[in-house]
Amino acid sequence: MPSHTYHLTTEKPPEEVFDVFADLREAERWMPGIKSVEHISGPTPVGLGSRYLVSSGSVMIDYMAVEVERPRLVVWRVKHPSLEGTDRWTFAATDAGGTAVEYVTDFEYSGFSKIRSPFGSLVLMGLDGKIEKAMAERIDG
Repeated sequence: MPSHTYHLTTEKPPEEVFDVFADLREAERWMPGIKSVEHISGPTPVGLGSRYLVSSGSVMIDYMAVEVERPRLVVWRVKHPSLEGTDRWTFAATDAGGTAVEYVTDFEYSGFSKIRSPFGSLVLMGLDGKIEKAMAERIDG
């Protein structure tokens, strides 16, 4: 199962950082490749059962919040006809009053798409550095 972990440490407090990264409507502003985000159902910006349709061009992915503990944790179930997985975000207060963010994306291809599995990991590896940089620019300006 392809998996990638991204990290960010900021001086901003956990509540503020959670509110930015747990709100998928913000993803267009910082996640490379995201073209649009549409709220489908459930609480906004995020609550248990919140659903969003995220587009990266021709690919539409369904996100549903399956765990939400503001300002500490949000877990999204990620579904597409050719893959399924989770995006797990944790927000931990630092001793200096800031926040340490960890973003872990795990997914598995299904059906014929399993052939692409090694390539999916390569795509995520190609985003290494870009995602953390975009996260830092979004939260710290």
